[in-house]
Amino acid sequence: MRLRRAIRAVLALSRLSPKDQLQVLLSAGQSIDLAPDDGTAAFERVRLRSLGVAAEITDAEGGGVTAETIAPLLGLTRESVRRLRRRGQLIAWRKGGQRFRYPVWQAYRGAILPGLSAVLSVLVARPTSPLAMADYFLSESDELGGRRPLDLLRDKRVLEVLQHVQRYGVQGA
Repeated sequence: MRLRRAIRAVLALSRLSPKDQLQVLLSAGQSIDLAPDDGTAAFERVRLRSLGVAAEITDAEGGGVTAETIAPLLGLTRESVRRLRRRGQLIAWRKGGQRFRYPVWQAYRGAILPGLSAVLSVLVARPTSPLAMADYFLSESDELGGRRPLDLLRDKRVLEVLQHVQRYGVQGA
């Protein structure tokens, strides 16, 4: 408990942003030598790393915004945005209780990113979390020539992404 309070105090004095504080903790956590048989510590390291990945996903390409903020970027009303989220046609994750955050990258030139709904229909059919869905769009793939599905959709190469997402996560594909 004392160590936890001390770390919090040091981070508070650093005046770093929460994202930068997390990066400090990630870096420090990776530098700790673990005994080969210390499964608990190894698990905690993986958990800490996953927090960093989640922060990268939620901050990427403009981050996540409220329905009120993304609606005009999509050329929609706030209620239309919420309806599309409930239908699985827009990605959103919960942030603090009941509030949803929508990745800004879903908007493209005043509308919904071309092909987004079609690709999401494949991902929604699987047990996939909103962050895992966002990660799919933001991750480079060797199968896509080292590009991200998001980049191909922006280039209106929807068919390539649809073919890729059909194979995505399938064993032996």
